[in-house]
Amino acid sequence: MKVYSQGLSLAGSLTLQDPIVATLADRFRSEKQVYFEVKFESEYRERADAFLIGAADRLDWILEDTEVIERNQYNDPDRVALCTRALEILEQGQLLCEVDLESEERGYLRGLNVATARPGRTCEVAPEGETLHRLLHQLHTECGRMFFYTAGKSEARVWDVEAGATAPEAAGRIHSDLQRGFIRAEVYSSNDLDRFATPQEAKSAGLLQLVDRDYVIAPGDVIDVKFNV
Repeated sequence: MKVYSQGLSLAGSLTLQDPIVATLADRFRSEKQVYFEVKFESEYRERADAFLIGAADRLDWILEDTEVIERNQYNDPDRVALCTRALEILEQGQLLCEVDLESEERGYLRGLNVATARPGRTCEVAPEGETLHRLLHQLHTECGRMFFYTAGKSEARVWDVEAGATAPEAAGRIHSDLQRGFIRAEVYSSNDLDRFATPQEAKSAGLLQLVDRDYVIAPGDVIDVKFNV
């Protein structure tokens, strides 16, 4: 995930805290733990998935978005009402990420490079520690993404995928061969990790599901893909 940062001295990349990875690594005695990384972008705002900006920059962003929408307000007759409503929101001092918009509406505005139509926050000071990690988790969800996990002796790892993805689509995030040759997957929820010590115990307790191609991944699922190519 790329996060555009302005006025908050956030740069480089950050390994996002995730206790589930550590717990899985302990259960499976994994040799390696792989966490999700957030990259902070400071030059190309349009490439970012989300933004974190200083409160002092808030008005500038509102004015810039107002100018963008005014230039494009009448380009599409079917979108004039949306653009008019977006301008009213901005005139009230709100960012477009702070109000409820349909995903299709938000997507149209983002296509116009309206910066505050993407998920974001303004902050008085740069968030640090757990506060920053919690905020980035929230932004990840608001981007329409979710986390799932894999675990074994070689590694315990977190992956991200679009919310609503099926098991084969999640498998494709791991490797294209897994999606192409997907047969089924064994799945259990990371919410149940405190209820068993081994995958065998999970199966005995009825916590392990055998799912097919139609299964929709839930946030926090741990999956083991069975495939043949």
